[in-house]
Amino acid sequence: MTDGSLSPVLELRGIHKQFGSIQVLRDVRLNLYPGEIHALMGQNGAGKSTLIKVLTGVLPSSGGEMFLDGQLIQPHSPLDAQKLGISTVYQEVNLCPNLSVAENVFAGRYPRCGAAQGFRIDWAAVNRRAEELLGRIGLDIDVTRLLSGYSVAVQQMVAIARPCASSRCATRQSRLSSDSARRRCSPPPRGWGRGSPPGRPC
Repeated sequence: MTDGSLSPVLELRGIHKQFGSIQVLRDVRLNLYPGEIHALMGQNGAGKSTLIKVLTGVLPSSGGEMFLDGQLIQPHSPLDAQKLGISTVYQEVNLCPNLSVAENVFAGRYPRCGAAQGFRIDWAAVNRRAEELLGRIGLDIDVTRLLSGYSVAVQQMVAIARPCASSRCATRQSRLSSDSARRRCSPPPRGWGRGSPPGRPC
């Protein structure tokens, strides 16, 4: 419930989705406001997964509009949606158990030092920001430890925190702690290269 003074973070207007002659979504309207948590419920085949796929750029809509912070958006791929701050965390854990928790949070988008330090990975920033992100969802663990050393429940929490590392919320937060880019580049964390070498496939 809202008091009417807030604007929706995300707004879906008249979303349609058709597969040939089969209409899966018809005139879906949804407003999401700051601080809200919603459960999307329905029988099998009701269109829940299809709506999520449209929202996250996996499938194009057949009609309707989506607005994020009042701006019209049209994500054409999951990467497009992620750049906008929209991500999906699936039930199956899709992480790299042979990497540390912090490496999993920032895999593919590690914070780096400036040109003077050769654009090396800023490991202090990786670990610090991973701790901050996990702390926001109430998880206090050693982020330098291998992910495989934690329970599936913890791994799922890490998967939930991971999208925040690339979303708009992380961008806003990084503006408040941008001094890290001006500090001297730190060396790799202790144990780097022991079980988690650069470029090692999952």
